[in-house]
Amino acid sequence: MCQENSRQYITLRAVIIGIILIPLNNYWVMMTEVKWYVLQGTSIPLFVRPIFMLFLIIGINLLLKKYFPKVALRSAELLIIYFIVVISGTFNGHDMLQNLLGSIGHSTWFATEENEWKTLFLEHVPSWLFVKDKDVLRGFYEGEESFNMAAIKAWLFPMVAWTIFMLALIFIMMCINVLVRRQWTEHEKIAYPIIQLPVAMMRQGGASGFFSNKVM
Repeated sequence: MCQENSRQYITLRAVIIGIILIPLNNYWVMMTEVKWYVLQGTSIPLFVRPIFMLFLIIGINLLLKKYFPKVALRSAELLIIYFIVVISGTFNGHDMLQNLLGSIGHSTWFATEENEWKTLFLEHVPSWLFVKDKDVLRGFYEGEESFNMAAIKAWLFPMVAWTIFMLALIFIMMCINVLVRRQWTEHEKIAYPIIQLPVAMMRQGGASGFFSNKVM
């Protein structure tokens, strides 16, 4: 993979495939981790779903290599696709957006006279970060209600505000990566064990012999 032209690492088709896989991956995450609560795949260091998707893509890519080698994906493209899916799963995963959406209306919906949340802290919660209309939240918590303008207006500003925060968080994380990359990679020679499995899978576009290795 390191022998490939660095100018070809990011291609349009790799980005498009990755973007197409984002809703599929996120839907899978939400159904299993939120609705069914059976597979906390984003709670472990090596995400299960991106590895499975990579496995399927490599299987298809091996067929392309055999019959249509000119259109087969290169290792760098597989890496880009994998990164896109992993990052989308990171923000849609456990203790991120899964809990954020519930937190936006939690303090208002569960405020009662007994717990005195309204007088203790609810009035200090900014309305541009949280939904404070209990009638609007009824549809969110109880269901059986279609979208309406009141709900859209109530959720619009909090969602925009949290989106800006998440984008800023992503940018800061990327900046931290830039700061520590040289020290960790070039000087300390960190092996990054979490990435070793997907990298081994996608070498030579999946044709490196990894899947025929009896040890694996």
